[in-house]
Amino acid sequence: MAIDDPKTRYRPESKDDANEGLASVLSQMAQMQQDTIRLMAEMRSSGSGANADVIEKLIAQQERLITKTIPENAVHPGISAYSYPEGDLAKPKPPLKCKMLWVGFEETVETLTPLEVDLLNRMEPGVYRVRKTNGVEIKLTVAAKRNDRDDLEELSFMFPCKGDARHDHGSKVSYLQQALGDRIPNADELLVELAKLKAELATAGSH
Repeated sequence: MAIDDPKTRYRPESKDDANEGLASVLSQMAQMQQDTIRLMAEMRSSGSGANADVIEKLIAQQERLITKTIPENAVHPGISAYSYPEGDLAKPKPPLKCKMLWVGFEETVETLTPLEVDLLNRMEPGVYRVRKTNGVEIKLTVAAKRNDRDDLEELSFMFPCKGDARHDHGSKVSYLQQALGDRIPNADELLVELAKLKAELATAGSH
């Protein structure tokens, strides 16, 4: 009898995997660029090159992703380390704002990326319309539990995922970004931003 693994149960299973994987790569690259921009700002304000090595590595990693991973290996994001670029000791992930259940399974910070933690913490109770990888629109219902003081204790995320409805599901990032209305930059936009960051890093290094 096969073991039911919740981490693989909702993995996309159709030929549309490539499109979903591409969206995941672009989402994570956008998050990496925000980290790079933040580190660059810190370096400018400090007047030192303390972050230069980290920034250079981040830029190189993004270039490899966008030129090699997209689209050939788009199903696999390639950078699913569950930490910020500085590492958990230097920059720990924030806690989840309450207990989070994703289709019945409890989420933990240890098995979430910084982007996933951020998206989950921004969600509010409600019913959202999201699209699966095959284009079918479904309801993502976010239900809240509160204590006697009306403090938020739990958010439960549910969508149709049994029987025939279990196929062609998008990633957690995809559904959350759709629900929040976040726009995912395209590859060209990310490359333009990378070029700007490289130029700024080169200028900072020459001073």
